[in-house]
Amino acid sequence: MLREHNLKINDNRMLILLLMMVVCVALAFYIGFIRGQEVVYTQFFYIPVILAGMWYHRKAVYVALFLGTVHVFVTHLSVQDVTLDNFGRGVILVAVAYVIGFISEKWAEGEEEIKREKNFSANIIATIPESILVVDRDLKIKSANRTFYETFQVEPEKVAGNCITDLLGDEDGRLSAELTDLFETGGILEYFELSYHSEKVGERVFNIVARGMIVAEEEEEEEELVVIEDITERKQAEEALRHFSKELELKVKERTKELKKEHDYTRHLIESSPDFQMTLDNDGKIMDVNEAFVKIMGKGRKDLIGTSIYEYFPREETEKLIAEVFEKKQVRDIELTANIPKRGTLTFNISGTVFTTPEGELGIYASGRDVTEIKRLQEEELKAKDVQLIHAARLATLGEMATAMAHEINQPLTIISVAAEGISRDIKKNRLDMSLIPNDIEEVLDNVKRIDRIITHMRTFARQPEELSPAEPEELLNNAFVMLGEQFRVHNILISCKIEKYLPLINVDPNQLEQVFINILINARQVLDEKEDKLIKEKKGFQKQLRCSIVKENDYVVFEFADNAYGVPDEIKMRLFEPFFTTREVGQGTGLGLSIAYNIVTHSLGGRIWVEDNEMGGASFKVALPLKNRERKIEDRK
Repeated sequence: MLREHNLKINDNRMLILLLMMVVCVALAFYIGFIRGQEVVYTQFFYIPVILAGMWYHRKAVYVALFLGTVHVFVTHLSVQDVTLDNFGRGVILVAVAYVIGFISEKWAEGEEEIKREKNFSANIIATIPESILVVDRDLKIKSANRTFYETFQVEPEKVAGNCITDLLGDEDGRLSAELTDLFETGGILEYFELSYHSEKVGERVFNIVARGMIVAEEEEEEEELVVIEDITERKQAEEALRHFSKELELKVKERTKELKKEHDYTRHLIESSPDFQMTLDNDGKIMDVNEAFVKIMGKGRKDLIGTSIYEYFPREETEKLIAEVFEKKQVRDIELTANIPKRGTLTFNISGTVFTTPEGELGIYASGRDVTEIKRLQEEELKAKDVQLIHAARLATLGEMATAMAHEINQPLTIISVAAEGISRDIKKNRLDMSLIPNDIEEVLDNVKRIDRIITHMRTFARQPEELSPAEPEELLNNAFVMLGEQFRVHNILISCKIEKYLPLINVDPNQLEQVFINILINARQVLDEKEDKLIKEKKGFQKQLRCSIVKENDYVVFEFADNAYGVPDEIKMRLFEPFFTTREVGQGTGLGLSIAYNIVTHSLGGRIWVEDNEMGGASFKVALPLKNRERKIEDRK
């Protein structure tokens, strides 16, 4: 419709311009050609030129050229001389047409730009999601954008000319006062919250922003731009957020109380634990400790935190423990011994696990229990059991040697019996030779002493272990043969001894060491008998031999028992002293003899025991016992 209106205006302009041009041409022919008067008629030509310049801008030059040509042509027809003035008038027409066309064109462009800007501003205002109003000094609404009508559900005719405060509601007059003040001060109303209610819109909350002292140039009056932002959803969200924040704050407080209770409870458990507990960083620096660790170390918590764990525990073992915790993430029941000031040497059972510090670094949580007393009691209990086992084994050995003891005692009894029978027979036959009586009685007394020595030694051997005391190495070896000498003679075992002179004393329990020797000797006797039986079946001769020696090597006295039976394979040497290990058939040995010997030598006497092959093809059992702290002088041995 607007386009058709513009076309209609353009058609009228063209018609008027053509009529004016026709009138000017006709007038020129009438005055100059018909009447022949020399009248300056070109002033009429300026009318269509000016109209063409105003309407068609620089295209008016074509109209000026046309009219100038007409002027020169008419002058020529009127039989007048065509002078430069005639051409000058044509040039002036063209110049006037160009100037007016240029000015009108620029004017039109300016109006078009203003129109575009107004359209652009109108479009922006129309699409803005906030309501926009323009009010005058009386606070009457002059214009409003589409958002305003949609938001407040009102018709345009009910808006223009009405007071903004009547439309929005201003019961306390604060909005009216704020907007009126803007006209006086020229300031900005940055925030004004307004609650609004209507049946169509419902309950809404708006924020009003206004700018004063806006001048409308056409009317030369002051106006005010009012922007109304619907903040209902934001206020609802803020209220919901405020409510949520309060609930969250309450929950946080409750959770904080719970965490504090849990922390206090956990801390109470940690502090009341008899086990020490601590946290370490990855460099071994103490981060926290409990009261148990404070008591163990005898220092305050503040003095301990920040120090290195290596100040209290041996570095090498502790570094290995920490490395193992980081590698395996968790370790349990690792024993660590430390020398604690004023407490002595303590043994701890330590467990550790990896955790992450608040800074995101790895640390170690470790707990440890003082097991020093438990270890002592266990060792004492184990030692007591070992003593009981050794004693039981000793009694079992006596049981095994019952037959041998019968042989040991039977020989002196036989001698006593023969002597008594001879004396009795001589008395009955009245042929008693008094000169022979002393010799017979002395022989009887010697054998009685021998029997007494054997019985006494058996009684001593059966006793419980005693404290260590200095003893002669040679005497210790001889005591072992008190109960086994006759047994070896009966089994036809050739015994040879090589004992180094001036041997120093050694600290031992004679009964325990004698048990070691007896176990070794019984073992030697058995393997020698086994080899003899085997060779007899093969109809080969065999002389059973046992070589005993005692020598001093460095800080030890070494006893050696070498037989010519069988050697010991390497794989058996590693297990020979294990409990219940035996190479004999079931029922022919318990496998405890050598293991008990090993326990006595290594644990009770602080020595060493091992087996080697010897040059006779048999096995050599060696027992090395440490020297007594002081050695006897050679003069004492002479």
